[in-house]
Amino acid sequence: MPHILTLVAPAGRLSPAWLAPVRAALTALGADCGTPDWLSEAEAVDLPFINLAPEAATAAVRVALDNAAVDAIAQPAHGRLK
Repeated sequence: MPHILTLVAPAGRLSPAWLAPVRAALTALGADCGTPDWLSEAEAVDLPFINLAPEAATAAVRVALDNAAVDAIAQPAHGRLK
């Protein structure tokens, strides 16, 4: 997958339930999403996607999260530093 969306929240505050509206927001704009990779349970997750610019993905996800205390960062997968 050429892009990665990372969601980060305070420890214990990132519910797996947030993935449904996030995926829906991305797919509504034409993205194809891969399998989520939990980096830290209930704190950080990577969601790979294709067919959508990272900037558009970030904007759509921020709307889908409805001002929740969750950071959303979309970026190209290639050359990405963790």
